[in-house]
Amino acid sequence: MGIRFHVQPRCVPPAKAAYRIGVTEMHFKEIYADLLKNGFPLPDPVTGNFDLDAIDRYIAKRNPKLMGEQDDGEAITDEAEMLRRIMEMG
Repeated sequence: MGIRFHVQPRCVPPAKAAYRIGVTEMHFKEIYADLLKNGFPLPDPVTGNFDLDAIDRYIAKRNPKLMGEQDDGEAITDEAEMLRRIMEMG
């Protein structure tokens, strides 16, 4: 017998995406176009599921004073940091 462990899905159907933002599935469908206009993440084109991490980032971006600025740029690496410092030095 193999080791059993619980897997938390990262991608969820629309009903759970709605729950994540605190609305019913029906209300989610009603406001979906407005959500998209405001940067809400698109569902996966294959599964139709929504990425919970992307939803969390969407929510954090909507509250920058509370959550701090969110940068969607490339990851900071040692090389990137070194180049940034060189550019700052002139």
